[in-house]
Amino acid sequence: MDTLAVPKVTDQRRNQLGLLPLVTIALGMVIGSGVVGLIGPAIAFTGRSAGLAFAAAVVLGLITVLPGVFISATIRVQGGEYRMVQVLMGKHLSGIYIWNFMVTHVALSMTGLIMGNYIQSIIPSANPSVMALLAVTVFYVINLFGIDVMSKVQNVMVFVLIAALLIFVFWGLGDLSEGAFNLSSPDYFSGGLTGFISAMVLLSSATTSHQLLFGLGGDVAQARNNMPRAIIITSAIIFFIYGAVGFVAANVLPVEEVAGKTLTVVAQKVLPLPVFIFFMIAGPVLAICTTFNGIFPSVARTMQEAAKHGWFPQVMATENRYGAPYWFLTVIYLVAVIPILLGFSVAAAASTMLLVININKIILLIAAYRLPSMYPQLWKTSILNLPNWLYYIIITISGLCQFLILYNSAANLKASIVIVSIAVMAVLSACALLRSKHVKVSFTLKDLE
Repeated sequence: MDTLAVPKVTDQRRNQLGLLPLVTIALGMVIGSGVVGLIGPAIAFTGRSAGLAFAAAVVLGLITVLPGVFISATIRVQGGEYRMVQVLMGKHLSGIYIWNFMVTHVALSMTGLIMGNYIQSIIPSANPSVMALLAVTVFYVINLFGIDVMSKVQNVMVFVLIAALLIFVFWGLGDLSEGAFNLSSPDYFSGGLTGFISAMVLLSSATTSHQLLFGLGGDVAQARNNMPRAIIITSAIIFFIYGAVGFVAANVLPVEEVAGKTLTVVAQKVLPLPVFIFFMIAGPVLAICTTFNGIFPSVARTMQEAAKHGWFPQVMATENRYGAPYWFLTVIYLVAVIPILLGFSVAAAASTMLLVININKIILLIAAYRLPSMYPQLWKTSILNLPNWLYYIIITISGLCQFLILYNSAANLKASIVIVSIAVMAVLSACALLRSKHVKVSFTLKDLE
């Protein structure tokens, strides 16, 4: 390990979150605009089997986040994935990780604009940019009141969101087209195996955001038990919800009428007007709201932990009287709203960050291989402890799935975006290495329990 013999940075563990609020936060993180916006393109790839592709995508997504799940079951990840890389790969790689992690959240601007566009679809006179700015501001303010307030708000929104999706499913099941359960129909697997895999990989991008839950490791009671359980339970819940939503979306109207369209096309067909309006508010809009509400504290806590160690000015690690890391909440807020205020198109920026995000995942994957050998005592007491040979096989499968997603994503990127992505990562990594002389990290096994 690359650590320095200096006084430790210690924290008072907050331990406010139990398993249930942790699951609702994770559900809010993962159920986002993808469940509404990606199902149409998936139907274009694979026809009526889009529901099966969505269920398979959840399994694929869980496999790709398993390295973090195993690590969180073994060590307390106060500081999220940054902490994982730090204790398993050393100081310098954790700095490279956190500096690149910081810039990837420019995509929040795109999420805000998606929110604005959905609101405009309900209220045509609404200005999308103004609505996006208002939504981001509301959840910024909520998170300034601390994790307890944020969690209570998340609980309410997630239960309403899931209710909206289930209403869509149950109403849609009564309006299925003929042959909906006929797997031999030519409308099933219409793109063959290649189309099904393409749909699965596309949809997998909507199944892994709950890994941001790791950033709340310092706020979790019995974190080594509750954190991995929350991730797995969340995946199990969305396996059924996403599969059911995808099945209904692909089997009510003719395939050609929904291919490439959003979920709202089917919702408008099967739901009475009052229920449709409720669905549009409680479904797509709340899906984005819960994502914002969950991302704010998770990312802020991760950055705060890095600031305590010196990767950023330590004053930025301070909290307000509600225990909220207001400096980094403000940074995240500005990252989200400045492109909106300036009228920038952030689609290119989001594409640029895609490669950076996947490279960071590879760093975490390599870190996972070192877990049993570096912390054998903690590994033996993990709730997910396995024979080492089986653990390494699972991590290798996870890595292969990650490379499949990375290849599929990179194949659709322009060469210029790949070059810019590599350049951005090189600059940020250089900044991290220059900053490393100010970083002081020290920890004991007791800190990781």
